[in-house]
Amino acid sequence: MLTPEMVLVIGLLSVYTVLGPFVLLFIYIYLDRFAENKKKNHIITPDSKDPALWTSEDVMHYLKHRNS
Repeated sequence: MLTPEMVLVIGLLSVYTVLGPFVLLFIYIYLDRFAENKKKNHIITPDSKDPALWTSEDVMHYLKHRNS
């Protein structure tokens, strides 16, 4: 027969096991919102964009301003 303490321990462990991943997911989503806001406010220039995604205008801008 289980004692009341054992029932309480089993209940708490099951609650943490079931709800723990959801709590961690919500924390991750909350922190990810801050990263999105910083990306939205950041002005994209040819120097900050991925060079693989540069347009021809970005390349010309880079070539004109790389030595200055």
